Amino acid sequence: MPSTIAWFISPHGFGHAARSCAVIDALLQRYDDLRVVVFSTVPRWFLDSSIHHPVHTVAAKVDVGLVQRTSMEEDPEATEEALAGMPWGGTAAADDLDRRVAAVAPDLVVADIAPFGLASAARLGVPSILVENFTWDWIYRAYAVSHPGLGVIADRLQKVFDRATRRIQLTPFCVEAAGATPVPPVARPPRSDRQNTRRLLGIAPDEPVVLVSMGGIPWEYSGLERLERAAEAVVVAPGSGPTVERRGNLVTLPHRSSFYHPDLVQAADAVVGKLGYSTVAEAWASGRPFGWVLRSRFPEGPAMEAWVRREVGGTRLEHEELLSGDWLGRVPQLLSRRGSRRGPTGVSAICDVVRDHLRRP
Repeated sequence: MPSTIAWFISPHGFGHAARSCAVIDALLQRYDDLRVVVFSTVPRWFLDSSIHHPVHTVAAKVDVGLVQRTSMEEDPEATEEALAGMPWGGTAAADDLDRRVAAVAPDLVVADIAPFGLASAARLGVPSILVENFTWDWIYRAYAVSHPGLGVIADRLQKVFDRATRRIQLTPFCVEAAGATPVPPVARPPRSDRQNTRRLLGIAPDEPVVLVSMGGIPWEYSGLERLERAAEAVVVAPGSGPTVERRGNLVTLPHRSSFYHPDLVQAADAVVGKLGYSTVAEAWASGRPFGWVLRSRFPEGPAMEAWVRREVGGTRLEHEELLSGDWLGRVPQLLSRRGSRRGPTGVSAICDVVRDHLRRP
């Protein structure tokens, strides 16, 4: 009889979904006696583009994360308001979530920092695995001085996260947790070879290429004309136009395109963008140097930045440079800092932990 996993994914950006999809895809590739049901509001198209195998989905509010004003700016007030409407224990919303989880009869719950999945697992008596490189209680406490309500919520969420049966920490993680299992970075593997992706983008094999990646939240590009005239490299910019088009040395892509993001990373010689988990992990896995922009208030930044400097290679860019296009002057320096991949990703290690739990009586 097949085992069933209820997999809860935070919809904050696409980073949590990207790494969860990498693991889910590998699990379904390994085991034909496994059924995965994804609980999330992550768009179905993203799941379908990242997982080769059939998965069931349940559209459910399982996390808020941080509400974003833009890809670089958080909104703590809106975050606190959104959290008030979540399925906290003792509410009708929690009872409804529990019914929906129980209906799929999971043998295991896995949550990529989605606390309400862990809470439901605890109420239903189902073992659970927390997958994280940070947790929201830690993040919210960084905003609690100016938004004390988030501090109160952090205390509640810490108790939820602490109830997970097992905890896996994805490198680079922010705070080491006692008893947790650390694993290497988790990234989706490319599907197409470098030359084929370049051919489809209209880029010659010997042209230097920089991919600009701002994660799952649309970003308003400025100075596209300057990117078109870039002498330093061809710039591939997802979300910069409605169609796939090469204009001078700029290749525009819609926010949602047929190009798989890991293929774009592999086709590039360097990556520039927001310091977010999935982009960092994919740059590391492909051995591409990274020019990163740090979100000034987001607590994850310093720990991740230190790891990227040490393990990925590249240089820090200022937000103003990205907006103005002045970062183009740093491209030769960035391309000279060859990235280096160190060892396999953590996908296999997580698969082993999940399978071990499913085999337990």
